[in-house]
Amino acid sequence: MPATYEPIATFTADGSSNPITFTSIPATYTDLRFVISCRANQGTGGGGYSNFTYRYNSSSSTLYSSTEIIGDGASATSSSNTGATYNVIGSGYSIIGKSDSPLNLVTLDVLNYAGSTNKTALATSSTDRNGSGTVVRNVSLWRSTSAITSVSFDVDAFGGVSGRAFASGSTFTLYGIKNA
Repeated sequence: MPATYEPIATFTADGSSNPITFTSIPATYTDLRFVISCRANQGTGGGGYSNFTYRYNSSSSTLYSSTEIIGDGASATSSSNTGATYNVIGSGYSIIGKSDSPLNLVTLDVLNYAGSTNKTALATSSTDRNGSGTVVRNVSLWRSTSAITSVSFDVDAFGGVSGRAFASGSTFTLYGIKNA
């Protein structure tokens, strides 16, 4: 990583951890970057894939919105969401036990996270399913001027599906970016 990136914390899932929360994030950086390699355990409800969601500061207020574009090599779709109680990095995440359960690779950049303006984030996600994978690009907004001191990542549970967790070996690393 460039000299401006400083590792803050890393978490490796044990197969039952959900949500995964980074707490006490110091306000000493310009921006945050999460680098994630994950997949989900099956759990109950839903279909063969999961949604990957996150919240700031444990806030379940309706201040979240996002727009995403998804490409699979043959077509592209887009969607948007406003007034939500969480943000979605992407949908269609692989679940362990399915025939196409590769790791999902994700970066989430949270801009000006400690500032006194609304918080924006950019996410990139990719999954290869033997040539039929997807790439997702997402821009999101949290309409709050509060500094972000914690971030929680979840598999579907914020959206009401229970029993899923990040699979054992999924890794989450948080970097602080100085003078970006």
